[in-house]
Amino acid sequence: MTIAVETTGLTKVLNGVPVVQDVSLSIPQGTICGLVGSNGAGKTTLLRLLHGVMWPTFGEVRLFGHT
Repeated sequence: MTIAVETTGLTKVLNGVPVVQDVSLSIPQGTICGLVGSNGAGKTTLLRLLHGVMWPTFGEVRLFGHT
């Protein structure tokens, strides 16, 4: 099974406030996932980190094994 998306300890701090904190996940290729949470939970920030639009403060994002 190939891992498409993997994060370890992913954290993003904006203006001294952690908006995404210590997210570790592993999504296999071909899996459909959804993000659920209230407003301000960090869903959009997490997607921006996964797409490379934002850089994490701490942690790592790997897409198909590439950092």
